This record gives sequence, structure tokens and C-alpha cells, in this order.
Amino acid sequence: MDEFGMGSHSLNSFFGPVVNGSSLTPALSAGGSSGGSAVAVQMGQVFAALGTDTGGSVRLPAAYTGQCGFKPSYGRVSRWGVIPYANSLDTVGFLGQSVADVYKVFGKANRADDRDPSCISSGTRNRSARSWRRKRARNPMAGAKWDLSEVKIGVPVEYNIEELDPAVRTAWKKVLEVLKEQGCRIVPVSLPMTKHALSAYYVIAAAEAMSNLAKYDGVRYGSRTGPSDNAGDVLYSETRGQGFGNEARRRILLGSYTLSSEAIDNYFLKAQKVRRLVQRDFDRVFKLPNPLRDDQQFDISDLDESIAMDNKLGPSQVDYIVCPTAPTLPPKIQDVLKQTPIHSYMNDVFTVPASLAGLPAISIPVPTDIKYEGSDLHMPAGIQLIGQHLDDNSLCHFASDVEGLIKQAVSLVGPGNRHFHQGLKVARESDDTPGDRPRSVVRYHGAPSPLVRYRTVPRPIVPLFSPVATRQEVGDLFGSKPAIAMIASLDPEEVDSLFASTLNQWEQEKRS
Repeated sequence: MDEFGMGSHSLNSFFGPVVNGSSLTPALSAGGSSGGSAVAVQMGQVFAALGTDTGGSVRLPAAYTGQCGFKPSYGRVSRWGVIPYANSLDTVGFLGQSVADVYKVFGKANRADDRDPSCISSGTRNRSARSWRRKRARNPMAGAKWDLSEVKIGVPVEYNIEELDPAVRTAWKKVLEVLKEQGCRIVPVSLPMTKHALSAYYVIAAAEAMSNLAKYDGVRYGSRTGPSDNAGDVLYSETRGQGFGNEARRRILLGSYTLSSEAIDNYFLKAQKVRRLVQRDFDRVFKLPNPLRDDQQFDISDLDESIAMDNKLGPSQVDYIVCPTAPTLPPKIQDVLKQTPIHSYMNDVFTVPASLAGLPAISIPVPTDIKYEGSDLHMPAGIQLIGQHLDDNSLCHFASDVEGLIKQAVSLVGPGNRHFHQGLKVARESDDTPGDRPRSVVRYHGAPSPLVRYRTVPRPIVPLFSPVATRQEVGDLFGSKPAIAMIASLDPEEVDSLFASTLNQWEQEKRS
């Protein structure tokens, strides 16, 4: 996995990059930061795997490797024993070859824990369970399917961005078509603060990461390198400079700046306000109320023009939201290495909003028309299902039904084809797999033409940090260095120098 869970492609590991098991030539990204867990499931080495989902670190690898990845509601699963990245966002997630596999593991971990202050208490869980039992009288996982014609699905118009890969958009429409054929009502919904969610996430996550990683100074935690204590009038700047990788240093620098007295009002506090607005958007859209917050009313001025009013109280409220997990199919590692970190951060644009709101979200694979290079096997796209807070059980049941409907809709031909999630044994027995490398993919004739009709407005992805700090503001802090938004594109040597000089300056100011 990525160092301290920081990354979107599992390329920042001490042991080297994690390679997607579906293709070796060329090597494809396994997603991050829990790419290793996803590949272990993909290769059939384990029944299921754990990962910490901060902004999509479980769902993104699941989408890239063709597995199922589930992020429970924040506080559902205890974080006791987890090395923290961002305390208010970290959630223990699960990866498996099917929704049923993931649900089995989640059922074992879904317990209250007094050792984790953020873990939801037994009383709140019981109230949520009673509400869920009233909503779902039968258990679809046991074979009794509840009527999908009563389910209302929300399609967020803000997620239909111009940068969305056509193959992913086709898979998205295909899932909506299958659901509509089952009687589900498909309605467009508006989540206007989505365009600010990514910026807010990387401000909040970096600030909390800086605080959590401050203890790795070679005195309390971490190993000490270089000269002895206080050599050269510094205590631990050299140790911290050598102990962290480039991505960890980059986020520590960003977090240090956003929490500084000069920037905390303009960045960190505003990001927290944006987070509350993101939560409010979801609470307005979902039919089921959030058990931890008051009911939210629609503000007509915030809605997109394409959203129709259901009644005088506002537009339709939905049971679940269906959207892509990632804007693209798994990219080549060689292409990822050429990207700036800012471009890598953009992969989290669809996963971050649910993380900021603390909502349960699950990614399931859907086949596309795109084939792996040099193979007749089709690449999967991840489709994400989002539910209301603490509605995890209902969401998993619905995802299991959707997964089954997708399998039925896919035409399988030839003796060498294999269904979703058949594991290492079936993959090795297949006659069209070169070598013994399994692939969790499916062959099918093609995506049917979409039948769902809903208005969408393409929205471009906004810049990550807006507004950008001025050169003078950053110069005062770092000594005439580039603006904070440019730190992500610095060379490793420049990051080393900037990291060390900043720590030296802070230590000198602390002593004085």
C-alpha cells in the first residue's frame, strides 16, 4: 500500500509499486492506497482483505482491479489499532470478490468498541437497526428479494463531468438501464457542493495527517538518523526529512501551511464549512433521515436547473445514489508516473464526497467494451452505490441485487470465459489466460443502448486549491518559494530542501 495511506495508485510503497493483476504488459495501476489488498483478493490469495478508506482508498482499488470494495459509515467499524492518517475521515473498509463476501466480513467487524472514541455506541446502533428493520421487512441476502419497483435511485448531475471516460459513462448508463427494467425509478439529483469537495478534502486530510505524523521525529517514534541530538542547532529535521517519502512530505508541508496562523482561516476553517455543506447536500437528497443530524430542507436557489420539483416541498428524495467510482479505467503505471500529483488527486473526485459526509459506499465491477492490450478480455469499470448514514445493511443488500442483475445482463460466450469473482482456481483453469495470472474480468458482446432518459449538465473538474495563495503569502512562510498549489509539482530534491529548511526555521523560532 501507499506510505501512510497517501496515494491514489499504490506507487508510494517502500517495497515498490503495486501492479494490477489483470495486466502485466503494460503494467496497470491497481489504485490506491489499498492497492495491495485489492490485488491479493484479485489473485485469489485471500478470501477478503482490509483497507483504510480515507477518501476512496478501498473503492478506487476495487474499481481498478474488478473487485468489490465497501466503505462502511464512519464509526461503524472500530479503528482501534489503525495507524491514523486523517482521524475524521479514516474508515476501515473491506475488499472481496463479491458483495456477499464483503458483507460476511463486515458482519464480523460491525461492533461497538469503547477503545475507539469515534466508534458508534451500541445504543445508536440499536436505534438504527430498528429503523432499518421497519424499512426492510425481508432479508434479500437470504433469498427473499424485496420489490425493486419501490426503490428510487438518484443520479447526481454534477458527476457527469466532461473528463468522464466514455467507457465508464456507458457502464454507468448500463447499470441505470438494468435498474429501470426492474422497476426502479431513476431521478436526477443535485449535489451542488460536489465541485468543492475535492479541494476541501485535501486541505482537511493534509492538516490532520500533519498532526498525526508529528510524532515520527526519532525521539518518540521512528528511527533516528544522522548526527546526534542537537547537532548543528537542530533536533530532528534531518531525521524527519529522511524518514518520510516524497508524498508524505508533500502532504505534511501542505497541512503545516493550512494550519498556520496566516492560512487557517482561509483554508482549514473554510474547508470544514464546505464539509458541512457536502453533508447537508446528501441529507437533503436521501429519503431516509440522518440519525445523527436534523432534517435538512431544500434551498431552491442551490438546485441545478435540470432538477424537477416533486412537490411543493422540493425535488424527489431517493433511497440510494448510483454514480461512477473513478472517472477513468485503470491507467498505465508509466502514464501515472508522468502525471503531476494534482492530476493523481483528481482520481478521488467521485469517492471523496461520501468520505467527507461519512456515508456508506460500495463499488461493484461492471464490464466495459474496452479490452486489455493484447488480450480479448474486457476491462471492468467501478460503479459506486451510496446510501444514507448507518444504512449500511440495506445498501449491501441492494448492491447484492444490483451485482446479480449485472451478471444476468452480461452475455458470456465460449469455454474460456469466466463470470465475475470466480477466483484463482477458475482463472487458472481458463484456456484463454496466458500464463497463470488470473484476471477478474468478463467478456461480453457489448453494452446495450441506454434506455434511461435524464438531463445531465457536463461539469468540469475545478482546480484543486482555489483560491491559490499568493506568492507573497507563501514567500513569507517558506522564503520566496513557489505558491502552495505548485508544491505538488516540485522535484524530489526541491521537496527535500524545502522540507528541511521549513523545519529548521520552525525549530529556530520555537527556541527563540
